[in-house]
Amino acid sequence: MGVSAAVLRPRVPMGFIDGTVYVAALGAAESLGAHVAWPNAVVDAEGAELVRVTCRAGYDDEGIYVTCEFDGSSACDAVADAAAARVDAWSEAVAAGSKAGPLAAVLEDYFDACLLMGRVVKVVRRDGSVACEGALAGMDIWGRVTVKLDDGREVEIAPGQASVAAA
Repeated sequence: MGVSAAVLRPRVPMGFIDGTVYVAALGAAESLGAHVAWPNAVVDAEGAELVRVTCRAGYDDEGIYVTCEFDGSSACDAVADAAAARVDAWSEAVAAGSKAGPLAAVLEDYFDACLLMGRVVKVVRRDGSVACEGALAGMDIWGRVTVKLDDGREVEIAPGQASVAAA
């Protein structure tokens, strides 16, 4: 397993910093011709994880920064560079007026890159138990996904609450 890291300084509002991990994962996936698995993994067409992206925010004399780590057998400097470039482009889009939410500027691209979008998934709680199953139906500008259950109800999930996996 390899690990690469990048220190990024996205010029986005403080409330948008949590979006960095999504954008970095999208950039990493694009560089590998792969997909994203919500919220922060890069996977191949069969769903095997290639890279896991983690980000930590901090603050120093220059302002806010985000340290992103790319952990996986495919992790390399090129993946980190592509992710950094995607974060820079996102930052510019936000500065140019895309301020509806942290992911508004990349939501369509992330949606298209998300391997399980439209497929049946399990919603897996942090303790490993399955909360429910349904179709992964969408994602909002804050990074929450929506799972549509068989009975028509919709469940919104934030990354800290649970994860999704192929059913």
